[in-house]
Amino acid sequence: MEKSFGYIWADWCYGAEKDQWLADVWDACGAIDASTLASEKAVKLAHLREKIAGSRRPWVDGVRDFIDFESRRMVTGKAPLMHLGKGEDFRVLEIIEGAARHGAMRGLCVMPGGEEWISQLSEFCTTALYQGFKWLRGGRHLDEWELPAMGEGWCKGAALWGTVSMFIALDTAGGDPDNDAVLARAFEVFGNHLAASSLWLHYRGEHPHFWWSEEVRGRAPSEAAIRHTGAVLAWPVQMVDILVRGAEHVNTWMVPDFPPQHFSRTRGVVIGPHTPRLWKRVRAVCDELAPVGGVTDEELSELYWRTANWLAPHAVTWRGRGDESDRVQEVSVPSAVMGVQRENRDHLDSDLVDRVVEWSRPRVARLRPDQQLLLLDKVEETARLRGRVPGAPEFVESTVGKLRFVEGVWDLTTHAVSLASPFGGALIPEDCHELAIRFFNAFQVSRRVEGRDVAPGDPIDGGAGCVVCVGNELFLKLVDNRPGQGVTPLALWSTLIYFNLGLGRPDDSDIGFRSAPVVATA
Repeated sequence: MEKSFGYIWADWCYGAEKDQWLADVWDACGAIDASTLASEKAVKLAHLREKIAGSRRPWVDGVRDFIDFESRRMVTGKAPLMHLGKGEDFRVLEIIEGAARHGAMRGLCVMPGGEEWISQLSEFCTTALYQGFKWLRGGRHLDEWELPAMGEGWCKGAALWGTVSMFIALDTAGGDPDNDAVLARAFEVFGNHLAASSLWLHYRGEHPHFWWSEEVRGRAPSEAAIRHTGAVLAWPVQMVDILVRGAEHVNTWMVPDFPPQHFSRTRGVVIGPHTPRLWKRVRAVCDELAPVGGVTDEELSELYWRTANWLAPHAVTWRGRGDESDRVQEVSVPSAVMGVQRENRDHLDSDLVDRVVEWSRPRVARLRPDQQLLLLDKVEETARLRGRVPGAPEFVESTVGKLRFVEGVWDLTTHAVSLASPFGGALIPEDCHELAIRFFNAFQVSRRVEGRDVAPGDPIDGGAGCVVCVGNELFLKLVDNRPGQGVTPLALWSTLIYFNLGLGRPDDSDIGFRSAPVVATA
Protein backbone atom coordinates (compact mmCIF):
# COMPACT_ATOMS: atom_id res chain seq x y z
CA MET A 1 0.00 0.00 0.00
CA GLU A 2 1.38 3.41 -0.97
CA LYS A 3 2.19 5.59 2.01
CA SER A 4 0.52 9.01 2.14
CA PHE A 5 2.26 12.36 2.45
CA GLY A 6 1.10 12.65 6.06
CA TYR A 7 2.35 9.19 6.95
CA ILE A 8 5.79 9.73 5.40
CA TRP A 9 6.23 13.10 7.05
CA ALA A 10 4.95 11.81 10.41
CA ASP A 11 7.55 9.07 10.28
CA TRP A 12 10.34 11.51 9.48
CA CYS A 13 9.33 13.90 12.25
CA TYR A 14 8.43 11.39 14.96
CA GLY A 15 9.67 7.95 13.89
CA ALA A 16 8.30 5.12 16.00
CA GLU A 17 6.36 7.64 18.11
CA LYS A 18 4.06 8.50 15.21
CA ASP A 19 0.51 7.23 15.00
CA GLN A 20 -2.18 7.16 12.36
CA TRP A 21 -3.97 10.13 13.92
CA LEU A 22 -0.90 12.29 13.39
CA ALA A 23 -0.61 11.12 9.78
CA ASP A 24 -4.30 11.79 9.18
CA VAL A 25 -4.03 15.33 10.58
CA TRP A 26 -1.11 16.18 8.33
CA ASP A 27 -2.86 14.63 5.34
CA ALA A 28 -5.85 16.83 6.14
CA CYS A 29 -3.59 19.90 6.19
CA GLY A 30 -2.24 18.93 2.77
CA ALA A 31 -5.75 18.49 1.37
CA ILE A 32 -6.79 21.92 2.67
CA ASP A 33 -3.70 23.55 1.21
CA ALA A 34 -4.49 22.00 -2.18
CA SER A 35 -8.19 22.97 -2.17
CA THR A 36 -9.16 25.66 -4.66
CA LEU A 37 -12.90 25.87 -3.94
CA ALA A 38 -13.79 28.03 -0.93
CA SER A 39 -16.81 25.91 -0.02
CA GLU A 40 -14.74 22.72 -0.08
CA LYS A 41 -11.95 24.29 1.93
CA ALA A 42 -14.41 25.58 4.56
CA VAL A 43 -15.79 22.08 5.14
CA LYS A 44 -12.31 20.57 5.44
CA LEU A 45 -11.19 23.29 7.84
CA ALA A 46 -14.22 22.65 10.04
CA HIS A 47 -13.53 18.90 10.08
CA LEU A 48 -9.87 19.43 10.96
CA ARG A 49 -10.72 21.93 13.70
CA GLU A 50 -13.07 19.38 15.23
CA LYS A 51 -10.52 16.58 14.85
CA ILE A 52 -7.82 18.32 16.88
CA ALA A 53 -10.14 19.87 19.48
CA GLY A 54 -8.85 19.19 22.97
CA SER A 55 -5.50 17.77 21.90
CA ARG A 56 -2.54 18.85 24.03
CA ARG A 57 0.22 17.53 21.81
CA PRO A 58 2.73 20.36 21.28
CA TRP A 59 2.77 20.12 17.48
CA VAL A 60 -1.02 20.59 17.36
CA ASP A 61 -0.43 24.26 18.23
CA GLY A 62 1.15 24.55 14.79
CA VAL A 63 -1.89 22.96 13.18
CA ARG A 64 -4.09 25.52 14.92
CA ASP A 65 -1.89 28.25 13.41
CA PHE A 66 -2.39 26.65 9.99
CA ILE A 67 -6.18 26.54 10.42
CA ASP A 68 -6.25 30.19 11.47
CA PHE A 69 -4.05 31.20 8.52
CA GLU A 70 -6.19 29.37 5.96
CA SER A 71 -9.46 30.57 7.50
CA ARG A 72 -8.39 34.20 7.36
CA ARG A 73 -7.06 33.81 3.83
CA MET A 74 -10.35 32.27 2.73
CA VAL A 75 -12.28 35.25 4.11
CA THR A 76 -10.03 38.06 2.85
CA GLY A 77 -8.73 36.45 -0.33
CA LYS A 78 -5.09 37.07 0.57
CA ALA A 79 -2.45 35.60 2.87
CA PRO A 80 -2.66 37.12 6.38
CA LEU A 81 0.92 38.36 6.58
CA MET A 82 1.94 40.90 9.20
CA HIS A 83 3.19 44.30 8.10
CA LEU A 84 6.59 44.81 9.72
CA GLY A 85 8.10 47.62 7.66
CA LYS A 86 8.99 48.88 4.19
CA GLY A 87 11.46 47.27 1.82
CA GLU A 88 12.54 43.80 0.77
CA ASP A 89 14.31 42.98 4.05
CA PHE A 90 11.06 43.40 5.96
CA ARG A 91 9.06 41.59 3.28
CA VAL A 92 11.30 38.53 3.65
CA LEU A 93 10.74 38.55 7.41
CA GLU A 94 6.98 38.94 6.90
CA ILE A 95 6.96 35.92 4.59
CA ILE A 96 8.98 33.70 6.93
CA GLU A 97 6.82 34.65 9.92
CA GLY A 98 3.65 33.90 7.95
CA ALA A 99 5.10 30.70 6.51
CA ALA A 100 5.83 29.44 10.03
CA ARG A 101 2.13 29.75 10.80
CA HIS A 102 1.03 28.29 7.48
CA GLY A 103 3.60 25.49 7.78
CA ALA A 104 2.37 24.42 11.23
CA MET A 105 5.85 24.84 12.71
CA ARG A 106 4.92 25.82 16.26
CA GLY A 107 5.50 23.00 18.72
CA LEU A 108 7.56 20.77 16.44
CA CYS A 109 10.78 21.44 18.36
CA VAL A 110 9.38 21.66 21.88
CA MET A 111 11.09 19.43 24.46
CA PRO A 112 11.00 19.37 28.26
CA GLY A 113 13.93 21.22 29.82
CA GLY A 114 16.50 23.51 28.29
CA GLU A 115 16.19 27.13 27.21
CA GLU A 116 12.78 27.90 25.70
CA TRP A 117 14.20 30.21 23.04
CA ILE A 118 15.97 27.28 21.35
CA SER A 119 12.76 25.70 20.09
CA GLN A 120 11.33 29.06 18.98
CA LEU A 121 14.52 29.93 17.10
CA SER A 122 14.79 26.51 15.47
CA GLU A 123 11.19 26.69 14.22
CA PHE A 124 11.97 30.05 12.61
CA CYS A 125 15.25 28.78 11.12
CA THR A 126 13.55 25.67 9.78
CA THR A 127 10.88 27.84 8.16
CA ALA A 128 13.53 30.06 6.57
CA LEU A 129 15.26 26.97 5.17
CA TYR A 130 12.01 25.43 3.96
CA GLN A 131 10.82 28.63 2.28
CA GLY A 132 14.20 29.17 0.67
CA PHE A 133 14.30 25.70 -0.82
CA LYS A 134 10.90 26.28 -2.43
CA TRP A 135 12.93 27.96 -5.18
CA LEU A 136 13.87 24.46 -6.36
CA ARG A 137 10.24 23.68 -7.14
CA GLY A 138 10.59 25.79 -10.28
CA GLY A 139 7.23 27.47 -9.78
CA ARG A 140 5.35 24.25 -8.94
CA HIS A 141 2.88 24.22 -6.02
CA LEU A 142 3.67 27.73 -4.82
CA ASP A 143 1.48 30.54 -3.53
CA GLU A 144 2.04 34.06 -4.80
CA TRP A 145 2.94 35.32 -1.30
CA GLU A 146 5.79 32.86 -0.70
CA LEU A 147 9.52 33.56 -0.80
CA PRO A 148 10.24 32.52 -4.42
CA ALA A 149 8.33 35.65 -5.47
CA MET A 150 11.27 37.62 -4.01
CA GLY A 151 13.80 35.96 -6.31
CA GLU A 152 16.57 33.40 -6.05
CA GLY A 153 18.97 35.56 -4.03
CA TRP A 154 16.56 35.90 -1.13
CA CYS A 155 15.65 32.19 -1.33
CA LYS A 156 19.24 30.99 -1.27
CA GLY A 157 20.03 33.50 1.46
CA ALA A 158 17.08 32.44 3.63
CA ALA A 159 18.03 28.77 3.39
CA LEU A 160 21.63 29.56 4.33
CA TRP A 161 20.55 32.02 7.04
CA GLY A 162 18.42 29.36 8.71
CA THR A 163 21.25 26.83 8.51
CA VAL A 164 23.99 29.15 9.79
CA SER A 165 21.81 30.42 12.63
CA MET A 166 21.17 26.87 13.82
CA PHE A 167 24.89 26.30 14.25
CA ILE A 168 25.33 29.64 16.00
CA ALA A 169 22.59 28.46 18.37
CA LEU A 170 24.55 25.26 18.95
CA ASP A 171 27.64 27.35 19.65
CA THR A 172 25.67 29.52 22.08
CA ALA A 173 23.60 26.92 23.92
CA GLY A 174 25.56 23.69 23.50
CA GLY A 175 27.93 24.44 26.37
CA ASP A 176 25.13 23.68 28.85
CA PRO A 177 24.16 19.96 29.11
CA ASP A 178 20.66 21.01 30.18
CA ASN A 179 20.07 22.05 26.56
CA ASP A 180 21.11 18.72 25.03
CA ALA A 181 17.63 17.29 24.51
CA VAL A 182 16.09 20.39 22.93
CA LEU A 183 19.14 20.89 20.68
CA ALA A 184 18.93 17.26 19.57
CA ARG A 185 15.26 17.73 18.69
CA ALA A 186 15.91 21.08 17.01
CA PHE A 187 18.55 19.65 14.70
CA GLU A 188 16.46 16.55 14.04
CA VAL A 189 13.54 18.67 12.80
CA PHE A 190 15.83 21.03 10.90
CA GLY A 191 17.72 18.19 9.22
CA ASN A 192 14.51 16.44 8.22
CA HIS A 193 13.30 19.60 6.48
CA LEU A 194 16.66 20.00 4.74
CA ALA A 195 16.48 16.44 3.42
CA ALA A 196 12.84 16.70 2.34
CA SER A 197 13.18 20.14 0.74
CA SER A 198 16.25 19.28 -1.30
CA LEU A 199 15.60 15.61 -2.17
CA TRP A 200 11.99 14.44 -1.83
CA LEU A 201 10.46 14.29 -5.29
CA HIS A 202 7.12 15.21 -3.73
CA TYR A 203 8.69 18.68 -3.55
CA ARG A 204 11.49 18.62 -6.12
CA GLY A 205 9.52 17.17 -9.02
CA GLU A 206 10.62 14.53 -11.49
CA HIS A 207 13.99 14.32 -13.21
CA PRO A 208 15.51 16.50 -14.67
CA HIS A 209 15.38 18.77 -11.65
CA PHE A 210 15.38 22.53 -11.25
CA TRP A 211 18.66 23.78 -9.72
CA TRP A 212 20.22 26.79 -8.03
CA SER A 213 22.25 29.15 -10.20
CA GLU A 214 26.00 29.23 -9.53
CA GLU A 215 25.99 32.95 -10.29
CA VAL A 216 23.45 34.12 -7.70
CA ARG A 217 24.66 35.11 -4.26
CA GLY A 218 22.27 34.60 -1.36
CA ARG A 219 21.42 37.40 1.03
CA ALA A 220 19.80 37.75 4.45
CA PRO A 221 17.87 40.67 6.01
CA SER A 222 19.68 43.59 7.63
CA GLU A 223 20.36 43.86 11.35
CA ALA A 224 17.95 46.80 11.64
CA ALA A 225 15.11 44.82 10.05
CA ILE A 226 15.76 41.78 12.25
CA ARG A 227 15.92 43.78 15.48
CA HIS A 228 12.77 45.74 14.62
CA THR A 229 10.93 42.50 13.84
CA GLY A 230 12.16 40.95 17.07
CA ALA A 231 10.80 43.91 19.02
CA VAL A 232 7.40 43.76 17.30
CA LEU A 233 7.05 40.00 17.76
CA ALA A 234 8.60 39.95 21.26
CA TRP A 235 11.29 37.48 20.30
CA PRO A 236 13.72 36.40 23.04
CA VAL A 237 16.89 38.46 23.03
CA GLN A 238 19.02 35.35 22.38
CA MET A 239 16.99 34.58 19.27
CA VAL A 240 17.39 38.11 17.93
CA ASP A 241 21.13 38.19 18.54
CA ILE A 242 21.68 34.80 16.88
CA LEU A 243 19.63 35.75 13.82
CA VAL A 244 21.61 38.99 13.52
CA ARG A 245 24.90 37.08 13.70
CA GLY A 246 23.65 34.52 11.20
CA ALA A 247 22.55 37.20 8.74
CA GLU A 248 25.87 39.01 9.04
CA HIS A 249 27.72 35.78 8.25
CA VAL A 250 25.54 35.12 5.20
CA ASN A 251 26.01 38.66 3.93
CA THR A 252 29.79 38.74 4.41
CA TRP A 253 31.03 35.18 3.89
CA MET A 254 33.46 34.57 1.06
CA VAL A 255 35.03 31.25 0.07
CA PRO A 256 38.40 31.08 1.87
CA ASP A 257 41.59 30.60 -0.13
CA PHE A 258 43.09 27.11 -0.07
CA PRO A 259 46.24 25.40 -1.42
CA PRO A 260 45.93 24.12 -5.00
CA GLN A 261 46.59 20.48 -4.07
CA HIS A 262 43.32 20.36 -2.15
CA PHE A 263 39.86 20.15 -3.65
CA SER A 264 37.40 23.02 -3.65
CA ARG A 265 35.03 22.78 -0.67
CA THR A 266 32.35 24.84 1.05
CA ARG A 267 34.68 25.94 3.84
CA GLY A 268 33.74 27.91 6.94
CA VAL A 269 30.02 28.14 6.30
CA VAL A 270 28.41 26.46 9.31
CA ILE A 271 31.36 26.08 11.70
CA GLY A 272 34.20 28.61 11.72
CA PRO A 273 35.32 31.78 13.50
CA HIS A 274 31.67 32.92 13.62
CA THR A 275 31.01 29.98 16.03
CA PRO A 276 33.92 30.61 18.40
CA ARG A 277 33.25 27.87 20.97
CA LEU A 278 32.80 25.14 18.35
CA TRP A 279 35.73 26.47 16.31
CA LYS A 280 37.97 26.34 19.39
CA ARG A 281 37.04 22.68 19.95
CA VAL A 282 37.63 21.80 16.29
CA ARG A 283 41.07 23.39 16.39
CA ALA A 284 41.95 21.70 19.68
CA VAL A 285 41.18 18.25 18.27
CA CYS A 286 43.16 19.00 15.11
CA ASP A 287 46.13 20.36 17.07
CA GLU A 288 46.11 17.21 19.19
CA LEU A 289 46.05 15.01 16.09
CA ALA A 290 48.64 16.92 14.07
CA PRO A 291 51.73 15.25 15.60
CA VAL A 292 49.98 11.87 15.61
CA GLY A 293 49.34 12.11 11.87
CA GLY A 294 52.52 13.91 10.86
CA VAL A 295 50.44 16.82 9.59
CA THR A 296 52.36 19.71 7.99
CA ASP A 297 51.57 23.36 8.77
CA GLU A 298 49.89 23.73 5.38
CA GLU A 299 47.87 20.56 5.92
CA LEU A 300 46.86 21.73 9.41
CA SER A 301 45.15 24.81 8.00
CA GLU A 302 43.19 22.61 5.62
CA LEU A 303 42.48 20.13 8.42
CA TYR A 304 40.72 22.81 10.48
CA TRP A 305 38.21 23.41 7.67
CA ARG A 306 37.82 19.71 6.90
CA THR A 307 37.20 18.78 10.52
CA ALA A 308 34.64 21.57 10.91
CA ASN A 309 32.76 20.08 7.96
CA TRP A 310 33.33 16.61 9.40
CA LEU A 311 31.81 17.32 12.82
CA ALA A 312 28.97 19.59 11.68
CA PRO A 313 26.77 16.64 10.60
CA HIS A 314 27.00 15.33 14.18
CA ALA A 315 25.01 18.32 15.45
CA VAL A 316 22.21 16.16 16.88
CA THR A 317 24.69 14.58 19.32
CA TRP A 318 28.03 16.49 19.30
CA ARG A 319 28.18 19.61 21.47
CA GLY A 320 31.78 20.82 21.17
CA ARG A 321 32.27 20.63 24.96
CA GLY A 322 35.01 18.02 24.83
CA ASP A 323 33.14 15.85 27.33
CA GLU A 324 33.13 12.05 27.28
CA SER A 325 30.38 11.83 24.67
CA ASP A 326 32.13 14.27 22.34
CA ARG A 327 35.45 12.49 22.75
CA VAL A 328 33.99 9.14 21.74
CA GLN A 329 32.41 10.65 18.63
CA GLU A 330 35.69 12.36 17.73
CA VAL A 331 37.45 9.02 17.13
CA SER A 332 36.34 9.44 13.52
CA VAL A 333 38.29 12.71 13.09
CA PRO A 334 41.58 10.94 12.18
CA SER A 335 39.76 9.93 9.01
CA ALA A 336 39.59 13.63 8.15
CA VAL A 337 43.37 13.78 8.62
CA MET A 338 43.74 10.97 6.12
CA GLY A 339 41.36 12.67 3.73
CA VAL A 340 43.55 15.78 3.79
CA GLN A 341 46.83 13.91 3.44
CA ARG A 342 45.88 11.54 0.66
CA GLU A 343 45.05 14.46 -1.64
CA ASN A 344 48.80 14.92 -2.13
CA ARG A 345 50.24 11.56 -1.00
CA ASP A 346 49.86 8.24 -2.79
CA HIS A 347 49.37 6.31 0.45
CA LEU A 348 49.94 6.60 4.20
CA ASP A 349 52.13 4.28 6.28
CA SER A 350 51.10 1.48 8.61
CA ASP A 351 52.65 3.23 11.61
CA LEU A 352 50.05 5.97 11.27
CA VAL A 353 47.30 3.39 11.72
CA ASP A 354 48.87 2.23 14.99
CA ARG A 355 49.26 5.80 16.25
CA VAL A 356 45.63 6.60 15.45
CA VAL A 357 44.44 3.56 17.39
CA GLU A 358 46.51 4.59 20.41
CA TRP A 359 45.21 8.16 20.15
CA SER A 360 41.64 6.81 20.18
CA ARG A 361 42.12 4.41 23.08
CA PRO A 362 41.71 6.87 26.00
CA ARG A 363 38.76 8.48 24.24
CA VAL A 364 36.68 5.32 24.46
CA ALA A 365 37.82 4.35 27.97
CA ARG A 366 34.45 5.13 29.59
CA LEU A 367 32.68 2.50 27.46
CA ARG A 368 32.32 -1.17 28.37
CA PRO A 369 35.35 -3.30 27.46
CA ASP A 370 33.50 -5.00 24.60
CA GLN A 371 32.39 -1.62 23.23
CA GLN A 372 35.94 -0.28 23.47
CA LEU A 373 37.26 -3.25 21.52
CA LEU A 374 34.53 -2.87 18.90
CA LEU A 375 35.28 0.81 18.27
CA LEU A 376 39.06 0.42 18.29
CA ASP A 377 38.82 -2.41 15.77
CA LYS A 378 36.71 -0.15 13.57
CA VAL A 379 39.19 2.71 13.98
CA GLU A 380 41.97 0.42 12.78
CA GLU A 381 40.03 -1.06 9.85
CA THR A 382 38.85 2.38 8.73
CA ALA A 383 42.36 3.84 8.93
CA ARG A 384 43.88 1.04 6.85
CA LEU A 385 41.33 1.43 4.09
CA ARG A 386 41.12 5.20 4.18
CA GLY A 387 44.88 5.65 4.42
CA ARG A 388 45.41 3.31 1.48
CA VAL A 389 48.27 1.73 3.38
CA PRO A 390 50.29 -0.89 1.47
CA GLY A 391 48.31 -4.11 1.21
CA ALA A 392 44.89 -2.48 1.62
CA PRO A 393 42.31 -2.99 -1.18
CA GLU A 394 42.52 -0.41 -3.95
CA PHE A 395 39.86 1.76 -5.59
CA VAL A 396 37.34 1.26 -2.78
CA GLU A 397 36.08 4.83 -2.99
CA SER A 398 34.08 4.36 -6.17
CA THR A 399 32.32 1.18 -4.99
CA VAL A 400 29.10 0.72 -3.01
CA GLY A 401 29.81 -2.42 -0.97
CA LYS A 402 30.85 -3.23 2.59
CA LEU A 403 34.42 -1.97 2.19
CA ARG A 404 33.18 1.42 0.97
CA PHE A 405 30.85 1.64 3.98
CA VAL A 406 33.94 1.19 6.15
CA GLU A 407 36.29 3.39 4.08
CA GLY A 408 33.69 6.17 3.91
CA VAL A 409 33.59 6.09 7.73
CA TRP A 410 29.84 5.39 8.02
CA ASP A 411 30.58 2.19 9.94
CA LEU A 412 32.80 3.92 12.49
CA THR A 413 30.82 7.15 12.90
CA THR A 414 27.45 5.47 13.34
CA HIS A 415 28.80 3.02 15.91
CA ALA A 416 30.55 5.86 17.76
CA VAL A 417 27.41 8.02 17.85
CA SER A 418 25.23 5.08 18.85
CA LEU A 419 27.50 4.20 21.79
CA ALA A 420 28.44 7.74 22.84
CA SER A 421 25.15 9.58 23.09
CA PRO A 422 21.74 8.93 24.63
CA PHE A 423 20.38 10.45 21.40
CA GLY A 424 22.34 8.01 19.22
CA GLY A 425 20.12 4.96 18.85
CA ALA A 426 19.97 2.19 16.28
CA LEU A 427 22.39 1.87 13.36
CA ILE A 428 21.66 2.45 9.67
CA PRO A 429 19.75 -0.60 8.37
CA GLU A 430 21.86 -2.75 6.08
CA ASP A 431 19.35 -2.45 3.24
CA CYS A 432 20.07 1.31 3.20
CA HIS A 433 23.88 1.08 3.10
CA GLU A 434 24.21 1.03 -0.68
CA LEU A 435 21.82 3.96 -1.14
CA ALA A 436 23.66 6.02 1.49
CA ILE A 437 26.94 5.32 -0.32
CA ARG A 438 25.53 6.09 -3.76
CA PHE A 439 24.08 9.36 -2.48
CA PHE A 440 27.47 10.42 -1.10
CA ASN A 441 29.30 9.18 -4.20
CA ALA A 442 27.07 11.35 -6.38
CA PHE A 443 28.53 14.41 -4.64
CA GLN A 444 32.07 13.05 -4.99
CA VAL A 445 32.14 12.60 -8.78
CA SER A 446 34.06 15.79 -9.56
CA ARG A 447 36.75 14.89 -7.00
CA ARG A 448 37.53 11.40 -8.26
CA VAL A 449 40.82 10.80 -10.06
CA GLU A 450 41.19 7.84 -12.40
CA GLY A 451 44.01 5.57 -11.33
CA ARG A 452 43.90 6.87 -7.76
CA ASP A 453 40.26 6.69 -6.65
CA VAL A 454 38.80 4.76 -9.57
CA ALA A 455 40.34 1.82 -11.40
CA PRO A 456 41.49 2.73 -14.94
CA GLY A 457 38.58 2.30 -17.34
CA ASP A 458 35.88 2.12 -14.65
CA PRO A 459 33.00 4.66 -14.66
CA ILE A 460 34.10 7.77 -12.81
CA ASP A 461 30.72 8.05 -11.02
CA GLY A 462 30.83 4.52 -9.64
CA GLY A 463 27.20 4.07 -10.66
CA ALA A 464 26.10 6.80 -8.26
CA GLY A 465 23.28 8.22 -10.40
CA CYS A 466 21.36 11.50 -10.01
CA VAL A 467 21.95 12.91 -6.54
CA VAL A 468 18.30 13.99 -6.13
CA CYS A 469 16.79 10.75 -7.41
CA VAL A 470 19.09 8.61 -5.25
CA GLY A 471 18.46 10.89 -2.27
CA ASN A 472 14.70 10.56 -2.77
CA GLU A 473 15.01 6.78 -2.92
CA LEU A 474 16.95 6.76 0.36
CA PHE A 475 14.55 9.27 1.95
CA LEU A 476 11.60 6.96 1.25
CA LYS A 477 13.52 3.77 2.07
CA LEU A 478 14.11 5.05 5.60
CA VAL A 479 10.37 5.39 6.31
CA ASP A 480 9.43 2.68 8.85
CA ASN A 481 13.10 1.67 8.65
CA ARG A 482 14.65 4.38 10.77
CA PRO A 483 17.98 4.46 12.58
CA GLY A 484 18.21 6.27 15.90
CA GLN A 485 17.77 10.01 16.34
CA GLY A 486 21.49 10.78 16.18
CA VAL A 487 22.34 8.19 13.54
CA THR A 488 19.67 9.14 10.99
CA PRO A 489 21.53 12.33 9.96
CA LEU A 490 24.62 10.26 9.17
CA ALA A 491 22.57 8.32 6.62
CA LEU A 492 21.26 11.28 4.65
CA TRP A 493 21.33 14.97 5.57
CA SER A 494 24.92 14.76 6.83
CA THR A 495 26.03 14.46 3.21
CA LEU A 496 24.29 17.72 2.36
CA ILE A 497 25.86 19.53 5.33
CA TYR A 498 29.30 18.06 4.58
CA PHE A 499 29.29 19.19 0.97
CA ASN A 500 27.34 22.34 0.02
CA LEU A 501 24.15 22.24 2.12
CA GLY A 502 22.14 21.37 -0.99
CA LEU A 503 22.52 25.00 -2.15
CA GLY A 504 24.11 24.08 -5.46
CA ARG A 505 24.78 21.23 -7.82
CA PRO A 506 27.10 18.57 -6.40
CA ASP A 507 30.21 20.20 -7.87
CA ASP A 508 29.26 23.78 -6.83
CA SER A 509 31.23 24.29 -3.62
CA ASP A 510 31.09 28.10 -3.83
CA ILE A 511 27.24 28.07 -3.94
CA GLY A 512 27.24 31.48 -5.63
CA PHE A 513 29.31 33.21 -2.94
CA ARG A 514 32.19 34.29 -5.15
CA SER A 515 30.68 37.75 -5.60
CA ALA A 516 31.12 40.67 -3.21
CA PRO A 517 29.35 40.68 0.17
CA VAL A 518 25.90 42.20 0.46
CA VAL A 519 25.50 45.81 1.62
CA ALA A 520 22.60 46.31 4.04
CA THR A 521 19.73 48.38 2.67
CA ALA A 522 17.43 48.65 5.68
